[in-house]
Amino acid sequence: MKFYTCVSGHYKDLIPLYTFCIKRVYPNAEVLIDKEPKDPSKKRFLKDVKGGYVHITDADILILPHEKTHEQYYSKFMVNGASYLRGATESGKESWYGDRERICGGHMGVTEEYYRRTKDSRAKYLTSGIGSYREADEVLLATILKENGYPIPEKPYTFPDGTEWNWEYRDLHLNDFASNKFLKWKPDIVKCRELVSDPEFWAMTVDLDSVWRNLIHNVQEYCL
Repeated sequence: MKFYTCVSGHYKDLIPLYTFCIKRVYPNAEVLIDKEPKDPSKKRFLKDVKGGYVHITDADILILPHEKTHEQYYSKFMVNGASYLRGATESGKESWYGDRERICGGHMGVTEEYYRRTKDSRAKYLTSGIGSYREADEVLLATILKENGYPIPEKPYTFPDGTEWNWEYRDLHLNDFASNKFLKWKPDIVKCRELVSDPEFWAMTVDLDSVWRNLIHNVQEYCL
């Protein structure tokens, strides 16, 4: 199994922590990280990653252990080599339907079949792009899926067959812990406690900037 993401800016500082958390759960996993100076969140959906199952994530998602592996869980919902979730709409803000329909970018499982099917679309957007605005990466992902005949789930946070996502598999998303935002999405507190009590975890945080350290402090408070 491979885990893949792209990073730029201060997200590059998370590489050791991102890798540590994956290896803590999956010692034999291959962790692939591309450093992209421009549009890294989009590039993770455009670049080829060869060989078996690939789990694409946000760079600030720290993987936690679960009853099933990520491959076992997400593979249950594969459609033509891709396992994906619909993004949510936001009340009072611009709709993410229509021309800006979007797919969740935090977790996506793909195989070589997906890369073969979407090859032309991904090559096109590597050169042309698809705008710069909030969630443009997830709109790009939905556009690629639609262009290649993938069904788009009707409801937020459901797979194409209508199955609701098990929120446990969101793992620990650091940016969810900005201010009190983390109260909305709660990762498994026992698993979080085990992670933040690991001395190796703290060794990975020493050189992080104040933004990441503050988020990790909020995680620690959540675990109290």
